[in-house]
Formats: sequence, structure tokens, C-alpha cells
Amino acid sequence: MIGPEDPPPYTIINGDGKASVLLVGDHASNVIPEILDNLGLHRTSLEQHIAYDIGSRRLLDHLSQHLDAPAVVAGYSRLVVDLNRNLEDSSAMPEVSDDTVIEGNLNMSPGHRKQRIECFYTPYRTAINDMLGGYKAKRIVPAFISIHTFTPEQSKAHSGEIGRASCRVSEDVMQGIGQYSCPAFSTLFGSYQVLSNLDRNMGQTCCFGMMIDGIVG
Repeated sequence: MIGPEDPPPYTIINGDGKASVLLVGDHASNVIPEILDNLGLHRTSLEQHIAYDIGSRRLLDHLSQHLDAPAVVAGYSRLVVDLNRNLEDSSAMPEVSDDTVIEGNLNMSPGHRKQRIECFYTPYRTAINDMLGGYKAKRIVPAFISIHTFTPEQSKAHSGEIGRASCRVSEDVMQGIGQYSCPAFSTLFGSYQVLSNLDRNMGQTCCFGMMIDGIVG
């Protein structure tokens, strides 16, 4: 299903990064493999948030460099298969996304679905497991940070879910992100603001994101 001119199912950035952090970008790409013919969508639809998390790839590139952390980045659009979903979830290969019908996902045969899983989902998940296995072999428990972005409407609709997000990440890592300032980053994104809320009693991050020109990441 992946043709000779198509990209690989994932890319590893800064694979030798020294930080005890693993960054992942499930929704960083809007690419559709050539054989799927843009899933029947107009190219302009693939530039919208239904296809990918706008800005997340550039954010991953810069955080990977800033933290000296490896990152596993998806090579294809969430409309091909959503790598952030359980495969039993109907939204893993959505027929409709934000009121847009995804014609290439309609009436999918079991064999075609299996091909997508083998070509895109399994390699990405395996790459993440392999990276985590490397940390385990060194007796390191890394901070696992998944980067996403949201439109202003989504951030309002799901503010409770975003606010409740919690993971055990060391405070020094979060402070490093919170102090992030880079001229190149400003050039790419324009104005941005780091949003973080540390529960210092629990040693957890309760919420982390970036507001980038109206997009929360």
C-alpha cells in the first residue's frame, strides 16, 4: 500500500537524544498514500485539522532539539488510520470527520482494513515499543510526551478533558519546556505561549500545552 514515492510510516528524530524523554507525534502528518487517491477528498480538506494536528511536526522538531530527546513521528494522516485510537474504535478509520464524509473510508473491506493496519499502524506502534524497550534496557523510566494541537473550538469543547490530562513527568523536564524560548520557533509560529500547570505536591504535570496563533498544542 506504500508506494515507491510515498514516505515511510514513521520517522525517528534525534534517535540518539540523551534526555529521559520520548516524544511522539501521532497526528503530525497529513500525507495520504498515492494508492488511496486522497481518500476522495479535495486537497484543501487535507490542509484542515481533520487530516492532522496543524503545527505539531514543527513543534516536535523544536522540542526534540531543545530537550535533546528522541521523537517518533507518524508519516501519514489520521484519516488513513488514527494511531491514537484503539483499532476497535470506529474513529480509527473514520467515515465522517467534523461533518466531512471520507469517501475513501466508506464500505471498507476487512482485507483492505487489515492492509492499512499492517502498513501504517503496526510499524508506528512497534517503533514506539522499540524505543521504550531501549529505555527499559538502561533501567530508565522516560517521560512519555504525546504532542497534539487543537483548534480554539476544540480546546473549548474539550477543556475538561485537556485539563484532566495527567502523567508522571519530572518537574525539571516540565520546567525546561516551560522556559522554552527560541527565535526560530517564533519565526515559524508567530506568537506563542507555553501553558503548564504543575501539581508540585504530586510531582505530576496536570496540563501542558502551547497556544500558537490560536492553536493549542
